[in-house]
Amino acid sequence: MQYLMDSEYLVAPDDKDRIKIEIAADEDIPDRPSFLILIFCPVAETSAVTVTSTALLRCRGGYEIRAWEYITMYGVCTGGPYGTKGACKPYVFHPCGKHSDQIYYGECPKKSYDTPKCTNICQRGYGIPYKKDKIYAKNFYWLPKDEKAIRKEIMTNGPVQASFDTYTDISSYKGGVYKHTAGGRSGGHAIRIIGWGKDNTTGEDYWLIANSWNVDWGERGYFRMIRGTNDCRLEELVKAGMMDV
Repeated sequence: MQYLMDSEYLVAPDDKDRIKIEIAADEDIPDRPSFLILIFCPVAETSAVTVTSTALLRCRGGYEIRAWEYITMYGVCTGGPYGTKGACKPYVFHPCGKHSDQIYYGECPKKSYDTPKCTNICQRGYGIPYKKDKIYAKNFYWLPKDEKAIRKEIMTNGPVQASFDTYTDISSYKGGVYKHTAGGRSGGHAIRIIGWGKDNTTGEDYWLIANSWNVDWGERGYFRMIRGTNDCRLEELVKAGMMDV
């Protein structure tokens, strides 16, 4: 996904919210919210340019809390990976490059794709009207810089979204419990914290985190980060929200 766009801040309306929807509805929900709406439609669906729309910079990054704000105000339809049939707006670009055991669709293009137009119509063959398909968030909030509070939120309501300061050593992470030890700062990054644990070998407390850099990176797309030390400011940049189902 990030080969095409700087949109990791939209992990909010993806897998994490599908899990939260299942918890709230007390049943399995196969479809996930479509983050494409937040990339292509933050201005087109509204009658005026608001704080929400201007803070979602589409393919140039953005603010996670503003994505929550948009979903609360305007809703988002169902989506999913490329080729998903039972959803309104699945991802429109096929995967590219060779990644572990995934289906190979060909090499990535040398030039970027054209940005699809924002439409209020679901994909052909999907039987639910666009407006009826939409779901909304009922609230969103920052969590305190408190490890116990973060664990309680995950235990009670499911995965949370967080950001952290990135340094050059994160790119060479292969496994184990990550903590910043070398290299200069390279920016910021948004991820999902889905759990926690203690390393059996080192005894280090860690957060279990889902990343957006494909299955070839880290521990099949996941990584563990030191817990309880606010390393890279991770524990002071945690957000959460609940979907209205």
